[in-house]
Amino acid sequence: MSTRIRPAIEKLAEMEKRDANRKFPLFHSLHEGYAVLLEEAEEAREALNLAEGSLSMLWAHVRDNNAGRALEFAGRVREHALDLAAEAIQAAAMAQKFIDSMEKEVHHEQSN
Repeated sequence: MSTRIRPAIEKLAEMEKRDANRKFPLFHSLHEGYAVLLEEAEEAREALNLAEGSLSMLWAHVRDNNAGRALEFAGRVREHALDLAAEAIQAAAMAQKFIDSMEKEVHHEQSN
C-alpha cells in the first residue's frame, strides 16, 4: 500500500466514524459491535467479488482483442474498486467504533 495515501484513508475513516456516531450511539455490547463490523466486512467482500468478476470479463475481452468491451469492463472494475474502498473505510470506522465502545465499557467495569 502506498504510505502516502494512508493518512488520507485514516482521515476518511475518522470522518465516517464521526458521522456514524452522530446517527447512532456507541455499541451496547460486544455482539452488537461485531454484527455491525461483520456487515461492513461482508459488504467489502461483495464489492471485491464484483471487481474480480469484472476483471475476469475484462481479461476475456482483452484476449479477444475487443477494445470497446474491454474499456467497458475496465470502467466496471474501477467502480467496484471505489465501492470496495468505501466499504473498507466503513469497516475501519466501525472497527474503531467497536474499540471506542468497548474501551468505554472496560473502563466503566474497572471503576466499579
